[in-house]
Amino acid sequence: MSETNTRLRGRPRDGRTTPHGRWWIAACGAAIGWLATIACGGGGDAPRAARQSADRVFANLRPAVVLADADADPADPASAPRFRLRERMAHYAVEGLAVSAVRRGQPAWTRVWGEDADGRELEPETWFWLGDLSSLGATLVALRLVDEGTLGLDEDLRPRSSSAVVRRLPRAVDLRQVLGQTSGLRPAEPLGVRAETLLAEIRQATEPGTRFERSEANWALLEDVVTAASEPADFVGAFERLVLEPLAVRHGGEPALAWTDPPQGALRAARRGIGGEPIEVDPQPLAARGLWGTPAGLALLAASLVEAQASTEAPHPPLLSRRLRRELEEPGLGGWKLGVQVGDEAAWVGRRSAHGLAVAHPASGDALAVLTTTGRGDELAAEILLAVAEEFGWSGLEPERLQPRPLKVEGLIGMVGTYRFEGSAAAPAVDLGLSLRGQQLVLDAPAGFFPWEGATSTVLYPVRGGLRMLERPGEVHMSLGGGGVWELRYAGRTGRKVSAAGTAGEGESEVPVRSLDDGRSGH
Repeated sequence: MSETNTRLRGRPRDGRTTPHGRWWIAACGAAIGWLATIACGGGGDAPRAARQSADRVFANLRPAVVLADADADPADPASAPRFRLRERMAHYAVEGLAVSAVRRGQPAWTRVWGEDADGRELEPETWFWLGDLSSLGATLVALRLVDEGTLGLDEDLRPRSSSAVVRRLPRAVDLRQVLGQTSGLRPAEPLGVRAETLLAEIRQATEPGTRFERSEANWALLEDVVTAASEPADFVGAFERLVLEPLAVRHGGEPALAWTDPPQGALRAARRGIGGEPIEVDPQPLAARGLWGTPAGLALLAASLVEAQASTEAPHPPLLSRRLRRELEEPGLGGWKLGVQVGDEAAWVGRRSAHGLAVAHPASGDALAVLTTTGRGDELAAEILLAVAEEFGWSGLEPERLQPRPLKVEGLIGMVGTYRFEGSAAAPAVDLGLSLRGQQLVLDAPAGFFPWEGATSTVLYPVRGGLRMLERPGEVHMSLGGGGVWELRYAGRTGRKVSAAGTAGEGESEVPVRSLDDGRSGH
């Protein structure tokens, strides 16, 4: 096994790398220092090959969505434009980045660039609050309980809950629905409250199993049920026993993962949101967003979703049964299955969010974790995923090629205008403009609003089923709201047209601008 941990401060020093190999052992609030130094400066072919592989990845980034070009051959990856990592970090205004890869179930390399939101240089051992990606840990502990027979995927969870409100729900809710985000449960409390508080006001808004709707209520109920089913009744203890300890056995040291807080004295990465505001750590409910980890720890967590293929290391039993691993590769409603997102043609399983991603490749046992210090990292993470897939030989992952249709200007005239988004505690007020420029529909925003360098506008392309932008900042929808006024929904916010209402063409009252990222917001 080899691991190349590299820190690059500012510009890479004449292209050289500085190998490190420091792993923290963490177990929920307590830390045991353990230092393992791995020689990578020419001490063998394997470390050199790992460095060269990583170098190729970060010199060959390409956009995740491109316009179909008659001059580019879709079957020839070399025909697409390529960029170096620093170029793309600047393009997406990502100030700090950490990437860790797993090959055939074993750590391959970890690299970091830049600084966190407080100006501290990142290290391979820096801990990140994982936010939405925390649900990977909660998913694994629940599925481990299924494998050992403590929980059933199709078992009614109401009798197991500690909440009297849950026990009185009118319709049965099972673990499959909770993990798949189809339970129909919604919280009455605002986000960021403890599981028991959220469950006290939970309600069943839709028929279970019929509609995909991501909700913190699902993760709160999962945390509650896992706690009740564990012996002793402890969610964190169950994770340590069922996930962390087996991973430690498989990799000769405990991966750096901990709930609520990293170990005392550990390096922590501060983050900023899309608007530049500091991101406050909000770890409740735990199952939704309470996990901390290093890039390497997160990559190993993602790798445990699948079975490693041929490895030079001694074989270890996979964390999940074959039955559950197979189910994970079959997408359900919303592209989710048993608590994870599933890529097209099951090219990957895991989670993607504004913070980055943590995914595994089922056919090889490889995995990738990408973490950024701003809320603008999902675009860059998507490009890194493509480059890693190409380098590692993953099938089914290529840039999406848009084939725009002719723009029907007459049906869009009524949408043109300024849309006002009211301010809130989470985001300031902002006006977005929608305009027709020649034969293009353009969305305009103030400087710094779009998550890519220097952009104040983006073109919306007509495709089958609606409109698309090349970038992936989230879903956008145009629709006629109350009083016949056009509304523009973007990144979880709704703006109303402040000029007179327009009239849409026939069949165009709802025009979605779709995105590759179905895991950016919510839980």
